[in-house]
Formats: sequence, C-alpha cells, structure tokens
Amino acid sequence: MAHTPGVPAERSPRRSTQITGTPSPEQQGVPFNEEIMADELPLNWKEPSLQEYDGTTDPQEHLFCFENIALLHRYTNGVKCRVFVNTFTRSPQQ
Repeated sequence: MAHTPGVPAERSPRRSTQITGTPSPEQQGVPFNEEIMADELPLNWKEPSLQEYDGTTDPQEHLFCFENIALLHRYTNGVKCRVFVNTFTRSPQQ
C-alpha cells in the first residue's frame, strides 16, 4: 500500500474511513436501533398470515389483528417492530 509522503501513516485519509467491528444498524441503513435488532425471532418463526395493509381499510383493525398475532406468538417488542413494518404494501410505507 502506498504511503502519502509527509503524512504520518496513522493520520492517512484512508485510515480515517476504515470501519472496525460490526457496523451499527444505522450505518447499514436499517431503520431500527441495535436494541430492536438484537431481539431474535422465535424458533420456527413464519411470516404472520395477515392481509397487507394498503391504506384503503381501517388501520385500527389492521393493528388489532397484528397485536393478536404478536400476542399469540409471544413476539418481543423488537420483533413486533421489525415484523409489523412488513405488513404494509409499498404505498403506506412511503
């Protein structure tokens, strides 16, 4: 690797952009914090059988159905966050 003359190697611009360790969810572009991402999916997890919410039906009804599924399967709060966002069609997510 070439060294820039006059610049100590430890202060080289290339070294300042080096990532050490695992990037945080935010650095990876994930919309959830590390605490939410740390919650593991239950064993034998399957996508909930819930009709996607597209914005044309009652949002409270959609939330109620999701909460019942989450309760039945004992989702942690972190899992609820990650799974719930996937129950929307593309339009309501925007």
